[in-house]
Amino acid sequence: MVTAVMVALASAAFFAVGSSLQHRSAGSASASSKRRMVRTLVRSPGWLVGAALCATAFGLHATALSFGDLSVVQPILLSGIVFTVCARSVIDWRLPSRGEIGWAAVTWVGLVVFIGALRPSAPHPLDEGRALVAVTVGVAAAALLALSARRGGRRLLLRGVLLAAASGILFGLVAGLLKVGTIQARQGVTHVLTDWSVWILLGVGAGAVLLNQRAYQATRLSVSTPVLNICQLVVSLTFGLLVFRERLFASPHVVIVEISALAVMVLGVTRLASRAEGRPGAAPESPTTGDADAGSPNEDIEAGSP
Repeated sequence: MVTAVMVALASAAFFAVGSSLQHRSAGSASASSKRRMVRTLVRSPGWLVGAALCATAFGLHATALSFGDLSVVQPILLSGIVFTVCARSVIDWRLPSRGEIGWAAVTWVGLVVFIGALRPSAPHPLDEGRALVAVTVGVAAAALLALSARRGGRRLLLRGVLLAAASGILFGLVAGLLKVGTIQARQGVTHVLTDWSVWILLGVGAGAVLLNQRAYQATRLSVSTPVLNICQLVVSLTFGLLVFRERLFASPHVVIVEISALAVMVLGVTRLASRAEGRPGAAPESPTTGDADAGSPNEDIEAGSP
């Protein structure tokens, strides 16, 4: 568990720095067309370094899941926005505000209490049948939310919430499938490449990223981030409970402590995301209604799993 916690913290830190570098580069790139923006970004050293750090974070995420349960790793990754606040302050050559420091401390307190209350169970064998059912139900739910968002028309707040929820569900499934992949990897690379989970992971991951960007274009970061992270955390914990039979609560008393700690973490993440919109150089608060492929600077990174 200690190894899983340390590696998950490293993953959150790498992802925070990498996404901050990418966001800064994207904000200064030409938004006149998708192709021009992409050409600008792939020639930007900051964006390329950020991409490499995010790739490293993804590898560390997989490593953390190979050592620990989803119930241990995913809440830690939720706190990644704290690292993002620190990274953006360093990149922008400014000190974090007292509000940012305060809410970062609140997030960390919630995380420490949650981790301290956890009593991980012994590992259980992978139930592939349950995994397939969980993925099917999750993808269907995300598709239904995305379709509802499309029918939402000009009600941008509702559309953003629905898209963020759909993206969060898919990101939760990504974490679960990544855990499945780490288990299959123990049987060799050939087995991994021929296993269903890897190919579904690629498709679900692509869908999660796409819906996430659509959510950012539809509504404010302070709205989409909490919805996305709550859904992602609930789905990933449920996946661990059903597929790996992870024990989330050791006793009724611990239930209250862990739920309260998670609520404190979500509150801290929500307030930090809200403050991120008001800092100098942040994305505009009004949602974009123009070209969806224009590379809006509103594409900040979520605090969930890389």
